[in-house]
Amino acid sequence: MTIDLRSVLAKLGRAQEHADAVKSEIAAWQDSNPYMVTRERNTEFTRYSLVVHIATQPPLMRWTLAIADVVHNLRTALDHLIYAIAVYEAKGESSPPSKSAYPICRTPEQFDDWGIGKIKTLSAEVQAIVKMCQPHNRRHKELPPLLLLLNEFDNRDKHKLLQVAFASIATGQVGLVGPTPEGAIMATHLNRGEISDGAELVVFTVNVPCPNMKFDNFSFAIEIALWHEPGPNGDNRTNATELLTLLYQEVRNVINDVSAFALFK
Repeated sequence: MTIDLRSVLAKLGRAQEHADAVKSEIAAWQDSNPYMVTRERNTEFTRYSLVVHIATQPPLMRWTLAIADVVHNLRTALDHLIYAIAVYEAKGESSPPSKSAYPICRTPEQFDDWGIGKIKTLSAEVQAIVKMCQPHNRRHKELPPLLLLLNEFDNRDKHKLLQVAFASIATGQVGLVGPTPEGAIMATHLNRGEISDGAELVVFTVNVPCPNMKFDNFSFAIEIALWHEPGPNGDNRTNATELLTLLYQEVRNVINDVSAFALFK
């Protein structure tokens, strides 16, 4: 007898369908040259800035809903996994409890306090491997633990929309050249917030007029991002398509690890 993972794989497949669709739409929008960047300066020659002008607004609401569908299917795939293992271990002798679920806990103490209750009908060996697959044991070097992010997004979507933003400067390069008077002090300000039409991407300010300064080159790539709690490096938003790929891979890996252990323990 093997573990029946048909519903688990169906949920994974549905998540992949939604992810592929939203990734394709985001790529098409980015390839359409939806925005341009202009050089601007004030009349006093003390403020130089690069300003973004959006020609085609991204359909953030549509993508937000699609990303939520990805998240929900990934999260429920884990719950289906626990139920499938419960059925396998029961060998048809009893009906698994309908409230069994895959616990995702922030700390070992949370798992011991309430997480274990969600898998209490499973064998001690399977409980142990589920504990090993908790977020505190599967850290990411740049992001919060991926299972923790998945749970955060799924819980948030139950009450309000995920925070998807036309937000981040993914890459940028800028050059400002020209002579400056003696005693000139220049400061640089990079926009780290959400990007909207007319927003300044970068600003150079100087304490005295510098009429001969000019931008000699610049390039920017602006990404669609998902906001989340800060990771180890302090970043609180990540390219949406990259994050969807990471979440899918993490869930797939956990399913493979737990189901293989349950089958061959």
